[in-house]
Amino acid sequence: MGRWRILVVAVAPLVVAVLIAISTVVVMETPPDYRLAVGAICMVLSLGSGAAIIRFVSRRMQREWLARGVPAEVSSTYSVLPEGLQVESQVATTVIRWPFINELMLVDDHWLLVSVVFWLVIPRTCFHSAAEEREFLEVFLQHLEPAARARSRKAERAISQLTERT
Repeated sequence: MGRWRILVVAVAPLVVAVLIAISTVVVMETPPDYRLAVGAICMVLSLGSGAAIIRFVSRRMQREWLARGVPAEVSSTYSVLPEGLQVESQVATTVIRWPFINELMLVDDHWLLVSVVFWLVIPRTCFHSAAEEREFLEVFLQHLEPAARARSRKAERAISQLTERT
């Protein structure tokens, strides 16, 4: 896996940087009336090349993990317990104790739970309805320590504004 990580971390940005440098020269040699169009095309090609490398590497890494027996997806069940948030899957069961949960935040289409040791991503799509999502998160927030709940004010506002998704 190391060689693939090097491709993502080093080679993809290097390819993009080189292509942008070449693009700069090409744009400077282009007649002034066409520079903006040529620059835009060069930028799209440069960034697209980097994205293509990252996509290739990600798919290759996923195939290698699958070959090792790691499933592409693992279903999880989240339960609010008196002692903490329980995350259960066919791989493991974990309880994150309430005093060690620092914050809940909404990031794009995911709820991000920040803990002392790690963070946990809960996709919004794992809820069947906005009502179910709101109910789970309201109960979750009730269990947070006061400082963690204070840090989660934006999440509370987002929860109060949840509407049905189409």
